[in-house]
Amino acid sequence: MDSHTNRGGRAAGRAVAAVAVVCLAAGCAPADDESGARDGTDGRRDDASDGVVFEAEDGAACEPAACTAACNGAGFPVGTCAADGACSCSGDGADADADADADSFPEVAADADAEWSGDACVSENVTAEHAVAPIDIIWVVDSSGSMDFENHAVRDNLNAFSASISASGIDHHVVLIGDRGEMDVPPPLGGSVDFLHIDYGVDSNEGLQALLAHYPTYRTMLRPGAVQHFVAVTDDESDISADEFIASLEALADPGFPPGWRFHSIVAQGGIPFIGCITGARIGAHYLELTRRTGGVTASVCETDWSPIFAALEEVIGVRTELPCNYDLPDPPAGMVLDPDLVNLDYTPEGGSTSPIPRVSDPGACPAMGWYYDDPAAPTQILLCPETCDVLRTDSGRVDVAFGCATIMV
Repeated sequence: MDSHTNRGGRAAGRAVAAVAVVCLAAGCAPADDESGARDGTDGRRDDASDGVVFEAEDGAACEPAACTAACNGAGFPVGTCAADGACSCSGDGADADADADADSFPEVAADADAEWSGDACVSENVTAEHAVAPIDIIWVVDSSGSMDFENHAVRDNLNAFSASISASGIDHHVVLIGDRGEMDVPPPLGGSVDFLHIDYGVDSNEGLQALLAHYPTYRTMLRPGAVQHFVAVTDDESDISADEFIASLEALADPGFPPGWRFHSIVAQGGIPFIGCITGARIGAHYLELTRRTGGVTASVCETDWSPIFAALEEVIGVRTELPCNYDLPDPPAGMVLDPDLVNLDYTPEGGSTSPIPRVSDPGACPAMGWYYDDPAAPTQILLCPETCDVLRTDSGRVDVAFGCATIMV
């Protein structure tokens, strides 16, 4: 390119402005130790054929990392500290084919709160879709003699249930604890990698104990991020209470059962189990209590048509993913620092248009839609206002977080 030399103070200030423009367009500010490129009054630009030179402040040493960052910001791949303390940029840079007259560089406003829009250095796009979380279903079926009729119903319906949830797009694993001789499940569920049959004769009163005792065998079927569902089928009562089961379950690890699991009960229920149900032995009160606490589905073991039971299970199991209500601030690119005043958060509801969610100073200032930092002085997370969180959790929309644009303040 043409060789130009401009060592005036005005050109020096504008050379730094050019770097600032690149940094803003990248969405970040140079790190605080990169003094050679941040101070618009001390740098100097030489438009020579070998690139750009930033002259150091009197007495200041050229820092290699800061020099490289400043040159990269100006569009040059190489930054070298010269013997006189100046930072020299070289290589095929952004100015290689442009007129390097210092007057061509725009001034950059120092006001960080001014509304500005540009490309972000880091962005995060989060979408809540109609897809549901993976599920792990653990069945325990009473294998006692009084359950012969119910065991056949479970065997005949497990494949139909699996086919139905597969058709709905739900990723599922199925564990069955029960006597294989009573309920050998045929393909396609039986024999698949998504199915584990633990061959064990479950006694009338030990359904809950069996779920705990056989955990070491089926724990490998449990997956991080999946929601666990228990389904108990029995015509009798449990020997341990709901409280005892929950305490023992929460003590299990690797991977254990995180909050959100549900318990479903297909048991004898009603005032007198024997009426209308010849196999009903005792009301499954402990099972029903677990279902009540976890928001599960209850059904009578006496029913001959289980399709309504499976339909209710599918509705409860099909829990769609939700938009999160907090977002971690990401790591910036090398040599840069994120500017907390250069963050925008946009929300696009399903079938609607995109609108910005404004930033507020603290939770007490929350409007209907807004967000704030966990720590305004040293933020690590973006937190949504409570009403905003409620709106996002009930919609299959999208949130876009751009780190690098001027924050919209209210």
